[in-house]
Amino acid sequence: MVSNNNDLDINNEMDALKEQVLSLAGIVESVFAESIIALIDSDAEAAHEAQLEDYKAHKVWLRTDSLAVDLLSTGKLTLPDVHLVHAISHIALNLKRMADKGIRIAALINACSVDSLPMGTCRDVLPEMTDIVQNMFSNSIEAFINHDPSEANGLHPLYKEVHRLRLDLHNGVNEELKTKKTFSFDAGTALIIIGERIEDIAELALDNGNCIARLYPHNNHQNSRDIDAERE
Repeated sequence: MVSNNNDLDINNEMDALKEQVLSLAGIVESVFAESIIALIDSDAEAAHEAQLEDYKAHKVWLRTDSLAVDLLSTGKLTLPDVHLVHAISHIALNLKRMADKGIRIAALINACSVDSLPMGTCRDVLPEMTDIVQNMFSNSIEAFINHDPSEANGLHPLYKEVHRLRLDLHNGVNEELKTKKTFSFDAGTALIIIGERIEDIAELALDNGNCIARLYPHNNHQNSRDIDAERE
């Protein structure tokens, strides 16, 4: 909690806010990883672990949001500081939403066991999508750490590929249900929803990247520390 005394060290509090959002990112990454294990391996224990991590993510997000509000309420922030706090709050909320999407994926393991599906589009697309989304997530966090808009802008083609794969999955499931009918309607519906949730996570990672690119439009990896130096 930020103190209202005159000796408040804004720089320390800003650093604490950044550390909170990075801690949140680490937990959300665990939620997503456990959710994918639950999906691919039909692993109920992994689904349970994802739920526990989601609970941690919610608590860290609340602390992050509270710290951001307290910082803004001090009236001691410069305009760049205000922009930074607002951006971090936005990124943190997106991270929390990613965790929520991951939990919804884990919740579908009883409706859809990938191991029971035939080889082909319906089975192969999901791991490919999740690999790309994990890269998007990691790259967006690296962009935040390095203040690197080029890395953030690099998320756009990755998102387009996720969107293409999601459409392939949707069409493949519909075709399978209409012709071969080798799995149930409920399983097919679950697959489509899972694909949509994975794309949702990709879209949130892209939005975080866009936020970072707006925050550091003329920055690059070489001068990433200059922003903090200017603020101090």
